[in-house]
Amino acid sequence: MMDSVKFLEEASRMCKSFKYCVSCPLQIETDNSSTLDCLMRAVHLTDEKKISDCVKIVEEWLEKNPKKTRLSEFKRLFPNNTIYYGEYPALCVTRFDKSINCKNFGADWSCTECKRIFWDEEIE
Repeated sequence: MMDSVKFLEEASRMCKSFKYCVSCPLQIETDNSSTLDCLMRAVHLTDEKKISDCVKIVEEWLEKNPKKTRLSEFKRLFPNNTIYYGEYPALCVTRFDKSINCKNFGADWSCTECKRIFWDEEIE
């Protein structure tokens, strides 16, 4: 099971992906069965069943809808590339985006934090 911060981040991303909650899997009927509500709003910290159901739904949605990041797209477009050094491409991010102001400009093998921020950014 994912940690609470990741759950809330992904639940928020999931929520934003459904326009006006239409067809959202977190949509539930209220007690009077005439209106719909969101399971996220209906969850109370003392209701372990609803909490568990909510986490399961978000995890299932996340599995089918992974974040699209620069890195995931780079790997999709260039599946056989060999320029990795650790988790990210070895090249300085300024080689991909000249508007980035990097204090280690051109130092391809360093700047792990710059690479993490750049490559893990969510894209459309």
